[in-house]
Amino acid sequence: MKVHKNLRVLKLSIEIKKVSLGIPFSIRGGLTMCTILVAYKAHNEYDLILASNRDEFYERPTKEAHYWQTHKGVLGGRDLKACGMWLGVHESGRIGALTNFRDFRLPHGDKTTRGEIVLNYLTSKLDHTAYMNALVLNKDVYDPYNALLYDGDQLSYFNNITSTYHLVEQGVHGLSNRFLDTPWFKVRQGRAQLKSLIDEQNKINPDDLFSLLKRCDRAEDIELPDTGIGLKWERVLSSIFIKDEDYGTRYSTVVLVHKNGDIEFIERYYDHTKDSWKQHAFKV
Repeated sequence: MKVHKNLRVLKLSIEIKKVSLGIPFSIRGGLTMCTILVAYKAHNEYDLILASNRDEFYERPTKEAHYWQTHKGVLGGRDLKACGMWLGVHESGRIGALTNFRDFRLPHGDKTTRGEIVLNYLTSKLDHTAYMNALVLNKDVYDPYNALLYDGDQLSYFNNITSTYHLVEQGVHGLSNRFLDTPWFKVRQGRAQLKSLIDEQNKINPDDLFSLLKRCDRAEDIELPDTGIGLKWERVLSSIFIKDEDYGTRYSTVVLVHKNGDIEFIERYYDHTKDSWKQHAFKV
């Protein structure tokens, strides 16, 4: 009888949490979203300009950008829950960035953490093309995702929905939680502002990129996608910078790859409890 009572209490606590978060408990763990904006070989001074937001539940344990003691030469934040990374740089010049693919009508399971994809790329002995081919072969190992991978020259995009990759063309691109350059409101807005910045500035001011990443305009309902998460959350997730009661943007990152190969990596961590930012800056 005591066991049954405990089960009823557990079930009730789960139901309460479902209601309080306003999102189905079964997909809560998959609600880690990002926005990535890149200018690839589109500026006279930089081979790559990247500006990215990491969005997640505030309670998710993470560590801010640092050089990993467990993997020599790797720089980036760490997801302490899944032990992976969403954006990272290696001293060799490799850069990797990841977003989840948002369609909760697709099958999701207890698969290998997607956070290892970037880390594995940064530390792999495989050349760029071989690693991209390895992702194709291992497409079913992970839940749906997108990856942008840069080897110091080539920038490639892969997703395991179509299970194909291609070299990214010179220009300004945006990736959220659909396919590369899918014209969601935040992607259109971000690409347009990034293009204006690179057209106007001979030397990119990182503060202007961070200002872009703080834009909180939401899409009109008519522009919202239907990814199986409900209207309330489609609205919340439609802005570049997200701030909700339990969920929002926690990390904003700017990466600048100069023509001579030097890399600037600047991360700002948002503390929602104090409405304040903390910055970490590195030169690779």
